[in-house]
Amino acid sequence: MRRSLLIFFSLGLMLSRAWSGDGKPPAFSYIRDSVDVQLHAVKATLLENHAGLAYLEVTNNSSDSLTVRLICKGPDNVHITSLPESTTLSPGNGFVFVERLSVGNQVYPGSGMVLYQVMIDYKKNGRSFTASKVVTQEVELGILGESGIMTVLGLSVFSIPFFLILPGFLFWVIWSSFLPAPLRSDKIVVPSDKKEPLFWVLSITLSLILSLFYAGVSRRAVWIGYGLQDIFFLWMGSIVLSLILLSLYILIERSKDFSLEDKPLDLLRKLNRRGTDFFLQQGALPEVKDRLLFRLGMNKMSKAGDPAHWYSYGIQVGKAEGANDGYYKRVVELVRKLDEAEKRSGEDIKQLEKLLRKAKRKKAITVDFDVNPGLVSSAAEFVVQNKYKDIVHL
Repeated sequence: MRRSLLIFFSLGLMLSRAWSGDGKPPAFSYIRDSVDVQLHAVKATLLENHAGLAYLEVTNNSSDSLTVRLICKGPDNVHITSLPESTTLSPGNGFVFVERLSVGNQVYPGSGMVLYQVMIDYKKNGRSFTASKVVTQEVELGILGESGIMTVLGLSVFSIPFFLILPGFLFWVIWSSFLPAPLRSDKIVVPSDKKEPLFWVLSITLSLILSLFYAGVSRRAVWIGYGLQDIFFLWMGSIVLSLILLSLYILIERSKDFSLEDKPLDLLRKLNRRGTDFFLQQGALPEVKDRLLFRLGMNKMSKAGDPAHWYSYGIQVGKAEGANDGYYKRVVELVRKLDEAEKRSGEDIKQLEKLLRKAKRKKAITVDFDVNPGLVSSAAEFVVQNKYKDIVHL
């Protein structure tokens, strides 16, 4: 019994000395409790291509020399440099580690956490022990000017990244601001009211399309991180694209407007672009004597307050002198076929307009107004006499 107690006491003494050394508390707790770590930067704001500093003060309150190493971890786009990476502290001394936190030109704005792990190495009686202390720092990642831009435009309330809403928002703002008044009637064409869900649906959808296109061209995945240059290019690109498409849209609409200088085939092409059948109302105007006119409609790009409607005399198609009968016969057959048809599709009208243009170019037919100039603009009352009649006749 005495021998067993002696063996148990000896083993306990050996383990105690090996683990802690000379009756001190366990080495792990001893090291950890003897080192004081203080961070002298509670919160930092890191902007794209900018750096911030954090100061980590480590004090050795033990009676032994300690080797202190620093391991830093943070968000993927935060680069941390420690100066120096490790040092040895004699009893009672301290040291200040300077941590440089920086971000590149791709940042995902928001809050992040930086973790400083102080590794403490301690040797005693030929044995090595390691303990650690962890200090955290909250950092705010952002891009210079982004918050101000989103606030001024009234978009900060959405709390979403700029690329999900700003490009489309700018596109529709420019579109609605410069679109001529005569083209503002269609809400699908110009969703200018920011209180309507349609405006935001189109803005976000267009933003996604433009951002994906930009990411493919620039090879910068903005959904992972972006910078001021991305905001600049998407900003300018949205405005330029809006102005280009708006200019094209206005040109297309202007090409549908009637003019006193229009030739017969020009008129047919404009009717075709408007989706208007060549069967039109025929009637009389007070200022035109002894002639009936076809009502065409109003110009979409008319000046505000202009009540004038446009009218045209009939268009006569004849065989050109000395021409081959082939094209003329085809025109006659198509005109008669359309006259007899109960329903005429848009493709039928396009086919007739193309055939007339081709035959005219081949000098196989003549195409003229019954009276020249063939178009009339008037605000007078139009008296319908024939509900529908073909403007093209042989």
